[in-house]
Amino acid sequence: MRCIRPSSLFQERLNEEQSLRISTTIVLLVAAAAAPAQEKPEGPPRAQGRGNMGRSIVLGPDDVRAFPDAPADFNTRRAGVPAGRIEPFEYDSRVT
Repeated sequence: MRCIRPSSLFQERLNEEQSLRISTTIVLLVAAAAAPAQEKPEGPPRAQGRGNMGRSIVLGPDDVRAFPDAPADFNTRRAGVPAGRIEPFEYDSRVT
């Protein structure tokens, strides 16, 4: 009959944990090495700033406009029509 000391059980458990960590690390390294590197998608060059925010929007033949075109003189000043005014106002805020 074999007598197992508590210290040897601890050592066997420790060896199992170390071997599991090592094998997991090896599997992850092999998977990372086997994965192909991601290539940049080909397309139009990126505009300066964030992404393609500088590019103009081009509608396709099957796209539907959300709003109709504005009238040709919508941004010209007309006599007799008030242009607007700026009025300052103050209020008490509980935030600041």
